[in-house]
Amino acid sequence: MKRLLLMLPLFLVMPAGAEEDKTWIKRYTNGLIVEEFARHDKQTDGDNSFVEPESFGDPLRSFTIRSMEGWKHETDRNAIASGFLLVPVSGKYSFRTNSFYDRNQLRIDGEIVCHYMDGGERVKTVELAKGFVPIESIGFVNGRGGTQGILLEWKTPKMKELMPIPPESLYHHPREGIEVSPFETSAEKTEVEPVPVAKPDPTPPGLVARSLTVVAKDFVIEVYKNGERLTQAQRKMVLDRFGATAERIMIDVHAGDWLVFHVAHNRLRHKGTKYFGVTGHLNEEQVGFVSRANSPDWSVCDQATQSHEFIHFRNAGTEARAIPISRPWEEGRKFMNKYSGYEFSGDAIWGAAPSTWIKYVVPDKVAGKK
Repeated sequence: MKRLLLMLPLFLVMPAGAEEDKTWIKRYTNGLIVEEFARHDKQTDGDNSFVEPESFGDPLRSFTIRSMEGWKHETDRNAIASGFLLVPVSGKYSFRTNSFYDRNQLRIDGEIVCHYMDGGERVKTVELAKGFVPIESIGFVNGRGGTQGILLEWKTPKMKELMPIPPESLYHHPREGIEVSPFETSAEKTEVEPVPVAKPDPTPPGLVARSLTVVAKDFVIEVYKNGERLTQAQRKMVLDRFGATAERIMIDVHAGDWLVFHVAHNRLRHKGTKYFGVTGHLNEEQVGFVSRANSPDWSVCDQATQSHEFIHFRNAGTEARAIPISRPWEEGRKFMNKYSGYEFSGDAIWGAAPSTWIKYVVPDKVAGKK
């Protein structure tokens, strides 16, 4: 790491007139470079995972990543994702980083911003100047780097909430012979300046959601749409908080569709509290639907022997209404608000069993947002 930091000042100053002439940005490539390192001799178990990154040694392999929204590395290896953060305007920037038991560290411009195991929910604010600034996200062994990954969020001076850093704000100097991340099957190298994101097409008739935010305690086992199980690629975990989870699900939901969520919780953990809530996002300004208790659109199945029919047939079991949770997880609504980007107006719902199936049947005619 030290050898990297000594070289960085040569590239950090944005040229004069950069606002008008952005050819300078083509010296960089979108994304960051990840280097993986072998387990250090001092890293004996989960309680002894930290060593100073400067002692990692020589990298075993290198690859690029496009996003830091849950970036991944081999669990039994240390890793450093490094490059440059493009700071759009000078001012105060807030950062938060989290992973399994928060076994990670964040450095901005060579300074530690988020410390190893500092709680995972602490926000650190630093003053940054406009232009390129070095960034290093460091993962350690025993951090479930290959499954959960490391989530890094920021808040610019113009943002109201913390959000994942967009790929168009991450850059590195290209190197020969480096492949894209084995954890990102669709990753592609891009060597052009960032362009504005195109506005989505007008909402097609009957479309009620383009994506879902789901918060559950303890977790969602499987998700089905119209009787078909969703693939792992369609589900992305954004939070693992001591077993409770939040995830984003990328699917289009239309009038007449039905969704089924298989959820479970352990009654012996955390005084038996549990949580399940859903927000369906239609666009950046509109919610398509939310989970509702005692609604004809939301039903449950508590018997495994009846679950197959409940999943595969739209109207099967819909007479059993989803009910509100008597002892909901106290942080559930907070994380629903955070990851959905809206003040959650729905209900935390469940059935009568620790493991249950929850169904949402989209009305054939959708009157508007709920």
